[in-house]
Amino acid sequence: TMLSARQKSAADSQRLAAFDSQLHTTQTVSQLPDREEAIVKAAESAKEQESGLATAEQQLAASVTIVARNESDFQIATESMTAATNAINVAASEHTNRIDVAGLLTTALGSAEGAQQKMSDDAVLSDVVAKLKQRVDAAQAAVDEAQSQMNAAAVLMTTATETLATTQTSVSEATAECSRCEQCVTEIRNAVSVANAELVTKKTEMNSAVSELENRLI
Repeated sequence: TMLSARQKSAADSQRLAAFDSQLHTTQTVSQLPDREEAIVKAAESAKEQESGLATAEQQLAASVTIVARNESDFQIATESMTAATNAINVAASEHTNRIDVAGLLTTALGSAEGAQQKMSDDAVLSDVVAKLKQRVDAAQAAVDEAQSQMNAAAVLMTTATETLATTQTSVSEATAECSRCEQCVTEIRNAVSVANAELVTKKTEMNSAVSELENRLI
């Protein structure tokens, strides 16, 4: 009869629904080990990324310290360069002045000696010539001393120039390395965020699957 057919159809539908439910439950249960393994792998990945981040942050801190030290060395070298420049300028100026004085005294001595040749019996003139010779000798000694001072200042200038160039290179290299470390830290932090998000996702999927199973068993 029609009633019997309807009853049979309803029963078939119930059996089919029960079968589908059982099949889905079986599939969900069978997926649990894979989900658990995915959680373990995601946790390991997150831990690995966090460990890498800690190392990268240590390297960044070290590079920042190196940059600071190199910048301090560069500042000292710059000050030494300024001092050396001033010293060589002062020495050169003094050397020039002493050469001028020696030249004037030498000219005066030449004139006095010329006059002495014409007035060889002039005692005063002879005394002037003798004193001028002493002055010329002293002036030449002063020129030699100024030259030595200028040479010493030039050596300091050369050393200061080389040191400044070296420290400037060190600052550039250290700054570049620090920038690289900063970029590395940024990239690893992003990777940590991704790994942690993936771990949360896997845990959420597992919790949802467990909750679904619990609901089906009620």
